[in-house]
Order: sequence, then structure tokens, then C-alpha cells
Amino acid sequence: MLHPIQIARSEAYLGSYRPAVPSYTAHARMSQSLVPVWQSLHDGDPDEAFRHAMGGLETCKPSATSEKAGLLVGLAGAEYASGRLDHALRSALRSLELMPAQWSARRLIVCIRIRRLEFEEAYTGLSELPLDLNGPSWDEKIAAREVELGMASCAWALGRWSHVIRHLERAFPEGPASMAEPLQEDVFRVRMYLNRPDLAAQAAALLISKWSPGRSDDLLQTLVQRRYTAQALPLYRTLFAMHPDSELIRRRLVALCIKEGAVDEARRLVAPAALRTAA
Repeated sequence: MLHPIQIARSEAYLGSYRPAVPSYTAHARMSQSLVPVWQSLHDGDPDEAFRHAMGGLETCKPSATSEKAGLLVGLAGAEYASGRLDHALRSALRSLELMPAQWSARRLIVCIRIRRLEFEEAYTGLSELPLDLNGPSWDEKIAAREVELGMASCAWALGRWSHVIRHLERAFPEGPASMAEPLQEDVFRVRMYLNRPDLAAQAAALLISKWSPGRSDDLLQTLVQRRYTAQALPLYRTLFAMHPDSELIRRRLVALCIKEGAVDEARRLVAPAALRTAA
């Protein structure tokens, strides 16, 4: 329920969104020493992955830079999955130092920062991801949309609402209609935080087309309670047209018509003939 608009930020979709760590899917092109590490992580066994990674690092040739960097990424993944965040960060940074042209260590560093609630550092890390990078065979790229959503999530945690909107627009250039419903709710919230009821109303129109009268009313009352009645009135008209039997929506619409000076419309809505038609 979106009512009231002061809902805790963490309850929103972006409040809990997190970029994904590498999936650690093994394949034939990677060094054989990495395969058991990747397989163990993919299977959810970080302890086994840790043992394989440590064993691989002990036998890895000093000249095998890519292999060593990969083993360190696997080690960092195992430590991250086990909650040893400080160790995971050190391993990821060592991997990145050995091989700067990679995604995976950077992704892990961002995930560690977010898990430690270091949103400023995580935002910076995401903003510095080289999207045109071609990493080693064991590396795993992150989708551009996921980068933008991650930055939007960090900006949400930091209360930088204009940044949230900018990153969502980059992630979904087709606009809110192309977003999943939870993100549309976040767009509504952010536009309210930015005091843009006109744009918030556009997001609300998408939501009420799918929601029940009661849930839609909870949303639209957020506009009314903030005295954005001019923006709420057309939405209640639309909602009443979809649910003409709802007395709750009828009452809301009548009250808004009176408030906005549409007295004749209010009279028609409460006329006996209109009530009989609804019945």
C-alpha cells in the first residue's frame, strides 16, 4: 500500500534492489583451475569454492596473470557468499590490480559496498564501470540496464531523487509504461518527492488501470492529501468510469468536483437517476 507517501524508503522496490554478483557459470573457454571454483559457487557451496581457489592460487604460475586474477575473483565470491566482506574486498581489489580490464571484481566491489551500506562509494563504482570493456574469458559483463538500476537504487538510498529519475529514464527510455509495476510505483513516489504532481499523475494513471478501486484510492488520496486536487480529479474520473458501481470512488469524485468548482458534475453524480443507474 502506497498510502501515505511518507512510506519508508526501504519498502520501495529500489530500496531493496541490489545488482547481482557474477553468476559463476563455468564454460569450456576458461582455465581448468577456475572450473571447480566457478562450479562450487554456482552450486551454492562457498566453502568448497574457497578451498579450490586457495589451492589454485598455491599452484598458479607467477606469469599466469589472468588465471590468478580469476582465482582471486572466485576467492572474493566465496568470501562474499560467506559474509566475510573485508576479506572479499581485499581479494577483489587484488584481482582488479592484477587485471584492471575486467568486470567481475568491480561488480563484487560494488556489491560489497552496498551490503556495507556504503552507497556513495557503490554509486561511484557503478558510474565508473567501463561499459565497452572486453574482459578475460572468465569475466562476466553486467547489463547496462542493471547498472542504471543499481545507480538508481544507490541514489534512492541517498535521497537524490532527481538522480533516481535520470537513471530510470536511461534504463527504460520507452518510459514508465515499459517498467514493471513496482518500478512504476517508485516513479510515482519520486515524482511526489520532487513536487511534480503532474508527472506523478502520469505514473498513477498507469497503476490505477490495473488496480482495484480500493488500492487505487489509496494511491490517489496521496495526491489529495498533498492538495494536488487538480491532478487527482481527472484520475478519479477515469477510475469511476472503470468502476461505476464503487460508492467510495463516487464520493471521492463528488468531493473533488466540489473542491475544483465542477458543481454541475457533482450534482449529476448525486442525482437520484445517477444513483439508480449505479445500483
